[in-house]
Amino acid sequence: MRGIALPIGLGVALHLLLAGVTSLSPDEAYYASWSMDLRLAYPDHPPLVAWMVAASRAVFGDHDLAVRLPAVAVAAIVVWLLASSAEVWAGRAGGVPGAGRRAAWLATGTLFLHALGLVTTPDTPLLLAWAGALRLAVTDERRWGLGTALGFGVLAGVALLSKLTGVLLLASIVLLLRHRPGHALAAAGVALAVSAPWWTQSFSADGSDAAFQLGRLLHPEPFR
Repeated sequence: MRGIALPIGLGVALHLLLAGVTSLSPDEAYYASWSMDLRLAYPDHPPLVAWMVAASRAVFGDHDLAVRLPAVAVAAIVVWLLASSAEVWAGRAGGVPGAGRRAAWLATGTLFLHALGLVTTPDTPLLLAWAGALRLAVTDERRWGLGTALGFGVLAGVALLSKLTGVLLLASIVLLLRHRPGHALAAAGVALAVSAPWWTQSFSADGSDAAFQLGRLLHPEPFR
């Protein structure tokens, strides 16, 4: 794809600049504290955000910017995946010149993307999983082999390790593959295997983590 390096580069530069001059939000500080005590499960969310922050801090040092670097990197990857998806879809529709470049600029121009690229939360890896699944989904269905199904499963597993709402991606993938039951089953199996450490830990012992999550779903806090 041509022409996407500039919008992605500008987005990364802006996010790095803002990340360096603003303080961590309360939520980010909370997840950063998780990264200092790595576990397979936490009461609020699955553990992937903590693992990402811990890896970043291990490589780049113990400072605020390291906490935000996963968000900066994921935002850039998401723009590339959206641009690639647009390019493939446009090609299947008969060809639209510059579709990938336009998608990259449109994504870079959204406030949502800039929030994603600045603040590291459980939504950071969750959105990466959704964007990756979209890229697989736009591939010609005739080329959806077992490898594609397994790829869907890995991405759904990443989503489940990111946030409880990742189950929606798994459900979407199963529906997408409903005409290929074997592939749907394989994708679901891989997703559950990838996320097994969190599921088993959450429902083990006294089950307090799972009970906390289910309680939030059944009795959500009012929006303020």
